[in-house]
Amino acid sequence: MRKFHSKGPVKPKEHYSVPRKELVEKCSQFLIGDPKNAGYYFTLWGARKTGKTWLYRQSLESIKHQYGDQFCVGEISMQEVVLKNDDNDTNIFFSHFLRMLKNGIRLYHGGFNRRQSFLYQRSVSF
Repeated sequence: MRKFHSKGPVKPKEHYSVPRKELVEKCSQFLIGDPKNAGYYFTLWGARKTGKTWLYRQSLESIKHQYGDQFCVGEISMQEVVLKNDDNDTNIFFSHFLRMLKNGIRLYHGGFNRRQSFLYQRSVSF
């Protein structure tokens, strides 16, 4: 029996929900772009409880389902990055970002101790 649910992931088999197929397809196509060239990234801005997490998760699942292993699909949350007024935004961002890549995506490549060594290297193995 389905029920109303106001927090956490929406599970259509368990919770009442409205299918948003067109929105998910539009988001997925925007991310993919032209598969031969490259996809894109985007940011989702909105108030709490407006479906941001649901939309991107549905889009990632759609891409995985449609394209299989053609794309390496991943996600990174920037929630743990906190900037203070006197912080150097660039240094804080890259120190968190590189750690999240290594820990979250399990990117192993000889250790990145400088942002330039990561950004300008020739190849990265997943």
